[in-house]
Amino acid sequence: MSPNPVARAPLTQRVLGSTVSAWVGWLALNVLMLGVTALSTASAADWFTYEKIVVMTSLAFIFTAWLVGLLPLYLLVSPRNWLWRWYIFTPCGALVGAIAMRAFCRHFWPQGGWDWFAAPAAFAGGVTCLFASLTSRRFHQAEP
Repeated sequence: MSPNPVARAPLTQRVLGSTVSAWVGWLALNVLMLGVTALSTASAADWFTYEKIVVMTSLAFIFTAWLVGLLPLYLLVSPRNWLWRWYIFTPCGALVGAIAMRAFCRHFWPQGGWDWFAAPAAFAGGVTCLFASLTSRRFHQAEP
């Protein structure tokens, strides 16, 4: 038993923290892709179509990452754990995002050409985990 135990926050507060972190990562990814598509598409109709695809696809990826990775971390890992340090958690999130996207692309498009999607996925994973680590004490510890 540690000399100074930390009171755990209620379950709803920890779930809220993980959800907010996932939404921040999703929003950052979509802002990045908004700029990328604006620079790479010729017409407004193409841009709007591509943005709809990015928004829906990124929602599926972020929701899966939240459900499989971020939510269990918020619920099971103590806020004092070394994993919650931003300089550890951020690169882990970026690495997992890139590996997951690359595996997805290799599985569904084995002919190649889509591996560059690993970079935005790494960005989203890094931003999500950076926000989660910087706000972990807010959402993990009970208010006095």
